Amino acid sequence: MDIKRVAIDAVNEVIVLTVPHMDYKGQVAKRINEKMPLATVKGFRKGQVPKALVEKQYGAAIKVEEVNKVVKLLLSATYNPKESTFLERHFTKKMKILIGTMKN
Repeated sequence: MDIKRVAIDAVNEVIVLTVPHMDYKGQVAKRINEKMPLATVKGFRKGQVPKALVEKQYGAAIKVEEVNKVVKLLLSATYNPKESTFLERHFTKKMKILIGTMKN
């Protein structure tokens, strides 16, 4: 994980967080495996849905949640509680847009 602060001007700055795929990959796989027995899809018995189909349906949402958890941990470790709460509120709105452009 990497965090950089880039000053745009005297008042504004951009925080660039780099979260490698390995930091959340295991948690995403774990959550998908937890979701498999609970998944209900027409044409399959409950709990018998193929993993690929569960990943296709729920993978993006699970990925967003896990990356969000990693980012919150990073922000809370880097900034004091007041700053991190403020940043989390404003950052998560833009993060969901950026996650859609990720390669993995």
